[in-house]
Amino acid sequence: MNNSRLELVVRGGRLVTPEGVFRADFAVALGRIVKLAPKLADEAEVTLDAKGSYVFPGIIDAHVHFNETGRADWEGLA
Repeated sequence: MNNSRLELVVRGGRLVTPEGVFRADFAVALGRIVKLAPKLADEAEVTLDAKGSYVFPGIIDAHVHFNETGRADWEGLA
């Protein structure tokens, strides 16, 4: 893929996936994740520094309560 076509690179976040949580960079082109690696050198129109943050790629949820004491059955994210 031509690097000039990357819209977004997110660097250094802890990605949360069904397989687990791991540190990685990822790149987006045409609204889709197109690269995922421990470290990407690619440049993009926008670069976000996600160090120290959890990243939930592909999840859209306007309002979820995480770790709400006594409410595990009420709402969450599997």
